[in-house]
Amino acid sequence: MPLTVLLLLSLLTVRCGGCDFDREGVKNIKRTIDSNPTGFRTVFPKDYYVVHRYTKRMLCDRDPCCVFPAAVVLLESWHVLLGNLWDEHLNHSLILDLKLTLGKIIRSNKNTERFQEETDLAQFSPLSSSPEELLKLTSELLTRWLDVACLPQIKTCTLPTLPPPLERKDYGPSRARLLTTRALSSEEEGKSGKMIDNTQPPSSGAPPTLSYAASLWSTLLFRLYWWLLP
Repeated sequence: MPLTVLLLLSLLTVRCGGCDFDREGVKNIKRTIDSNPTGFRTVFPKDYYVVHRYTKRMLCDRDPCCVFPAAVVLLESWHVLLGNLWDEHLNHSLILDLKLTLGKIIRSNKNTERFQEETDLAQFSPLSSSPEELLKLTSELLTRWLDVACLPQIKTCTLPTLPPPLERKDYGPSRARLLTTRALSSEEEGKSGKMIDNTQPPSSGAPPTLSYAASLWSTLLFRLYWWLLP
């Protein structure tokens, strides 16, 4: 085979491989989900939510390597959703493709495996999102990956630490309901205690209460009734 042909084949192999090849695969699936962003509405009800741990804050703007830990958490989110679906679900294959794509992105960096071993995702607070919102977050991550996939340091960069979970200073609805219930219960117990105290006979030297006086009159009237009987 002529040397020029071998050289041409080598150039084509390099061109079709590497980051360009990976970017084309990501572009295809991103094009698929962006072409029908509300497609999940035809198969998921309005009140369907998936509990996951991914937040938009994980995809930081300053460090290109943020895409890897963010992809790890997002992959877990889709894993949770897929686990709740039958294989016959209309979007089962699409979600599976999304998981495979995120897996390829994660494996593009040599440090992600260690990150997965050392990071406990349970430390991040769970939240609920619709499948449609999760799809939108995925599209944003894929866009970021397309921007950084061909950077020379992207395969060996050190993964940044994920931002800590936000501390909620306000009570959530369930917590608020719990505190309200406890407050009402305490108030009712106090009222009940006062009612019980009012029915008890007074201590020596104290003036009789209304309930106690009524009890004494009832006893006297009952005895008088029996005395008047023939």
